[in-house]
Amino acid sequence: MKYRKGITLNRTDHPELPWLLNVAKSHFGKQIRLRYPTKELGETAILKYENKLREKERVPLDPEIHKVVSNYQHIFDVDEFRQILEAAVSRKKLGDGTVGDFGDRYLAHKEDALELGAVGKKFVDDIRVRLPRAKEYFKDTSAADVTAEQVTKYALWLKKRGLAPTTIKNYVKKELSAIFNYGINCGQLTNNPTKAASIVTVKPDVGILTPPQMQQLLNASDHYMQAWFMFGAYAGLRSSEISLISWEDVDLEEGQVYVPGKKNICAERYVTLTAPLKDYCKKILSGKNPPEGLVMASLANTSIHQRRKKAVKATGIKIPRNALRHSFASHHLVHFGNPKLTAAEMGHSTEQMTFNTYRKAVKKTQALIYWNARIDKPLPQEPTQAQERLAEAA
Repeated sequence: MKYRKGITLNRTDHPELPWLLNVAKSHFGKQIRLRYPTKELGETAILKYENKLREKERVPLDPEIHKVVSNYQHIFDVDEFRQILEAAVSRKKLGDGTVGDFGDRYLAHKEDALELGAVGKKFVDDIRVRLPRAKEYFKDTSAADVTAEQVTKYALWLKKRGLAPTTIKNYVKKELSAIFNYGINCGQLTNNPTKAASIVTVKPDVGILTPPQMQQLLNASDHYMQAWFMFGAYAGLRSSEISLISWEDVDLEEGQVYVPGKKNICAERYVTLTAPLKDYCKKILSGKNPPEGLVMASLANTSIHQRRKKAVKATGIKIPRNALRHSFASHHLVHFGNPKLTAAEMGHSTEQMTFNTYRKAVKKTQALIYWNARIDKPLPQEPTQAQERLAEAA
């Protein structure tokens, strides 16, 4: 028979009581030594002491808890019950914050980072736009209880609301993932369910603008949209980069424009002023009242969007997503025949990314016409509301 640790039954040389039972002091506070004439009597005594130990170790349970546990005792053994309870205790210690709770704290953290200059305004604005969707879907669900399957269903929920595949990916794999990582870094979450979630995204088609379409849009645009189209389509700048550059960044003598990009390690760069862009900048900067400061004069995204809509309405030309950078890449690769140069101009780390993501086949004749685009007479810069308020204050 196998006895509890600290309990032994040994045969000795005693003539009348040869079987010696020994119970360690650690069990009952004192050592117990008893002798028995037979082994059977000694083992019966051992059973008595083992039962006493079990009674001693058993913590009185609430009758309802006892009833619940008894319903599952045929499924789990003692060790499995212990593991389940330990996991539940660990989960309880983490707190019951919802996805929205962690999202609000994450946003506040990044707003502080914005004040310190550690992140950009667009980065924080993106959080403000995307967070309400996560709050609406997950409601009061504890963040620690969210599973990969729920994250996948969230992506499907976003799809049913008309969001594009790339947008869904940004909401889930970027924003929601960042919220869970924030909780993990704070020591209050242990898992990021977005990593195991199935988010199938269809790679969007590369849409470019033809040379005649670009010319029509330039002719139908106001001053700011002319600048927007020129730096996007003929320098390959991202929308966020166009808003960062100033006229002082344009160096006509060097034939370059400095881009203070922040998207990746290759984003900060000098971009060559292609023929259309150099001609445009020269006409703008050599006029009677050359502009100063930011090229887009701190225009809000809504204002830029409205101005672009006017150009689209005037021409009837639909502008595909990221069409300006796509157009630049596609025509640049064909016309200049140097993939490494194109990648460097666009701020890509490798030319493979340029080929895989931005390229669409165009003919040499198309590319030639594309780089011959010109604006005969750039429109003068009109004052923005912000500039008007500054002028009134002065």
